[in-house]
Amino acid sequence: MTDAATRQLVLRLLPKRGLVRSVGVSVLLVAVPVFGVLTFLGAHNGTWRIGALGALLTLAVCVFAYLRYRRTSITVTALHIEERGFWGRHHSFARTDAASVDLVHSYSPTSPDPAPQLIARDAGGRCLLRMRGAFWTAEAMHEVADHLEPIVAVHSEAMTAKEFHQRFPGAAYWFEDRPLVMGVIIGVITIIVLAVIFALSAFVGLPVTN
Repeated sequence: MTDAATRQLVLRLLPKRGLVRSVGVSVLLVAVPVFGVLTFLGAHNGTWRIGALGALLTLAVCVFAYLRYRRTSITVTALHIEERGFWGRHHSFARTDAASVDLVHSYSPTSPDPAPQLIARDAGGRCLLRMRGAFWTAEAMHEVADHLEPIVAVHSEAMTAKEFHQRFPGAAYWFEDRPLVMGVIIGVITIIVLAVIFALSAFVGLPVTN
């Protein structure tokens, strides 16, 4: 078979569009009041450029994240499954390498409801593909599964995060099964954000303490 035939496009899937809207609205609800107030009050003492710069930087980060998100995809070709991640990671494997495909529902610390996940593994148990319900619809998961040879094993009972990590080692991101690390990361990000807001507030003359 020629290389052109090997790479012939069969299916190309993009992540959920609704996630972009929900995250975008959340960012606007936080960023617009903060930088709006900083810009407005800074106009009285000549420091409005700080608030405006913060708003522009926030917008630039959002545009960057949106463009990266829209480049995320899963592509099915004649012989391969190709995954392009948010950070540009490009992973490809032969469709025949998949020895097992599991559709599970698992809980996460950020949601009270279980979300679907599709896990494809090779004969050695190595995770070839993981589709998370936060980013992919159940329909997209079934579409990909239809192009893999193994019959999908559907797990009817939802798993806890711990059970998922034990059942599918190596499928999760390195930090997902480390709650302490996750807590530290979230705490550091929160401190940085608050420090930036307080610094900007003090710079434009807003009181930050009583």
